[in-house]
Amino acid sequence: MRTLRISIIVALLMVLLFPAAASAQALTSDIHHLMLRLNSDGTLTVREQVVVTNSSENAVQEKFSIALPEGFTDLQLIEGIDQEKTKLEDGLLIVEQPIPPGQATYKLEYKLLPGAAPHFLINKKFTMPTKAFYVMTQKGTLEVISDKLKDAGPLTMGDQELQLYEGTGFTADTVVNVAVQPVTAGTSAESAGPVTKEAPKFHNPGHIRLWYQSPFSGINAHLFLAIVIALPILGLGYHFYRKRAGEAPKKSAAQAEEEAFRRLLIKEKTLKAKLVELEQNYADQKVDEEEYQAVREIMKKQLLAVRAQLKSFTD
Repeated sequence: MRTLRISIIVALLMVLLFPAAASAQALTSDIHHLMLRLNSDGTLTVREQVVVTNSSENAVQEKFSIALPEGFTDLQLIEGIDQEKTKLEDGLLIVEQPIPPGQATYKLEYKLLPGAAPHFLINKKFTMPTKAFYVMTQKGTLEVISDKLKDAGPLTMGDQELQLYEGTGFTADTVVNVAVQPVTAGTSAESAGPVTKEAPKFHNPGHIRLWYQSPFSGINAHLFLAIVIALPILGLGYHFYRKRAGEAPKKSAAQAEEEAFRRLLIKEKTLKAKLVELEQNYADQKVDEEEYQAVREIMKKQLLAVRAQLKSFTD
């Protein structure tokens, strides 16, 4: 009898604990985007949208969080988030509400104040694996600089002409450093040349652009000198480590090309499935017109890019 009781208790613990562990791994963000708007008072309005996918069959009861940039103000919860089930803690908006199976959209808005120089810094940290991250601005108003985002060109949404920046494949805890500055004569988004506009004495915009396009943009610039001094020591240690461990065998060019082709095929299949799912959600009125058009345009751009890459393998 005692053995039976122990078995029952163990079985109950397995039922209670293992689904919770599975649900924590079931959350990903398919699309995470920021819409930036410069205000007449010099502040920056950031509208943030996160599309969270729960791949399990049941609602996830655990809390999740959205990281907010340093210095945010006037936070507003627009869609999908219950004000009474949230709290702010160490720069995180913690949401303690169930996440339904499938996709759920969460929208919020806040403002950022300019720093000592006429630019804004957004250090965006992802709290879950994120497949695609986009930053959108009204064309010709703001310049976005980040070593982890690329300029994807203009995007038309209704009567709005936007500039789109994109990055893909971010793991949880990845931080994307984004510098945003108003576009003026000499600092246009199309120009990578020197800044001709007279800049304040602290943080020249040209220096900001060069810094955030460098591979060291994730480092505090004021600590850069100390790190440069430490680099030779780290390099020497790495040399001895590699010498002892030995070089890992490299894949042949043919193997690498085959893997890249296979990944592109999987990505194309996934995007087509997502587009079909989006159309169905729109038909069932699960997404509004604005969200439908925005997500559809982004997915179509991704699909065209993937097909162009696939075509390069057959040419």
